[in-house]
Amino acid sequence: LDEMIPLAEWCGRVISIRSGVCDLLSSAKCQLTVLYPHLAYFSGTLFTTFSLKRMGISDRVEEKVFVDGRWMEGESSLNFKPYQTKDIRRSVLTHILMKFK
Repeated sequence: LDEMIPLAEWCGRVISIRSGVCDLLSSAKCQLTVLYPHLAYFSGTLFTTFSLKRMGISDRVEEKVFVDGRWMEGESSLNFKPYQTKDIRRSVLTHILMKFK
């Protein structure tokens, strides 16, 4: 863990699915892109619950939400009904990997 921030800064850019690693890297001097599946979570979505910008952790982060087969800026995804876990036919990870081939 001690090497994560220096490594991210050396690389200059990190793309990650939202996890605790994103919290750690939010202070790194690099371009951080955080990816969220558009899933319902309690009374909101994973994005509305765990957004680094919304929680005030970082305002420099780029946040993308995967909605209906395309990436959207985090806040613009709020106009779409989130998927329930049972509604997802293909894994979000598969979609992510297909987009970054």
